[in-house]
Amino acid sequence: MGSQICEALSHVFLVSFPGQGHVNPLLRIGKLLASKGLLVTFSTPETVGKQMRKASNITDEPTPVGDGMIRFEFFEDGWGEDDSRRGDLDTYVPQLERVGKEVLPRLLKVHEDAGQPVSYLINNPFIPWVSDVADELRIPSATLWVQSYRDMQSDGGATSTEVEKLASLAPKPRFPPLKVHEISNGQVQFRKINVPQHRYTPLKKAWMEIYSPIMEQMGIDIRMNLKARKVELKTRPDTPDASNLQMCADFVSAFMMGFEPKDDVALLRMDELYVDTFESKDVKTLRGEHLSRAIGRLSGKGGNTRIAIENSTKTRIVIADIKIHILGSFANIKIARTSLCSLILGSPAGKVYSKLRSVTARLAERF
Repeated sequence: MGSQICEALSHVFLVSFPGQGHVNPLLRIGKLLASKGLLVTFSTPETVGKQMRKASNITDEPTPVGDGMIRFEFFEDGWGEDDSRRGDLDTYVPQLERVGKEVLPRLLKVHEDAGQPVSYLINNPFIPWVSDVADELRIPSATLWVQSYRDMQSDGGATSTEVEKLASLAPKPRFPPLKVHEISNGQVQFRKINVPQHRYTPLKKAWMEIYSPIMEQMGIDIRMNLKARKVELKTRPDTPDASNLQMCADFVSAFMMGFEPKDDVALLRMDELYVDTFESKDVKTLRGEHLSRAIGRLSGKGGNTRIAIENSTKTRIVIADIKIHILGSFANIKIARTSLCSLILGSPAGKVYSKLRSVTARLAERF
């Protein structure tokens, strides 16, 4: 059954240099490819294979990974198990190349005869001969770079043929980032945000505080469509980043929820800020006076409770009837939401304050 499944999958063959810094990155790539629905065969000299069997209890049978499978196939490098010459790269790399160029085509032929032809070969830089074998057999190939080219160049002590080849390569080309209109094939991208009835007047008063950062800092066009009662945003040819449009839409949406422009402008400047919304009925179903008292506990006298939670958790909170909006980082939103839920459930403000003090003290110690 396993062999039938393997035959139905596209086959990718990975060949790794026998070194931990080479095996681990290539094995991660192999598992990722297998999880996407491919059959992956990982191959390296038997000396490393013995260590992998002890460490991971791997077998010769294909192992399911996600939608695909991975299996291991090791080969002899022509030297004894305890041969000390493996410690000398200048001696070992040519030996591995001589043996590998003979062994690898035979392995690939075995898979082809078994109905599992290899569709792609991937190796790492210290065994470039794998790409030569792939070219001879007309199999597409790629190399996974496990060390930066700059590190290779600066390593004055390395004298292996592979490092010398890498040092002679042309420098990596540099490409400028694509503009927004280039990503979208010249098409303008739009966002439209509805303006609730109760936010129409506040929007009028704070228009310039919203308009200026969006136009000048983010490079996004903005206008108020009076007929449709929507704020419309669109990209320009000089918009520096494709993500700016969505960031501006989040900024305007936060204002419509009730946040002040001076608070939600942080959405334009920081990546780790979010807006979380929930309703009091998500915590506990309350009606009539019970609901009114719960909302009163959330705000406190003169908004003191809400302000205390905001200051302790470094968030901003808007209480709009039964809806509660929280602006902040993921961890801080979680702390603020826990405090608000406790108040909705009936906990007195003093008890919530004491919990907040202990939580914020732990956070301060952590960072």
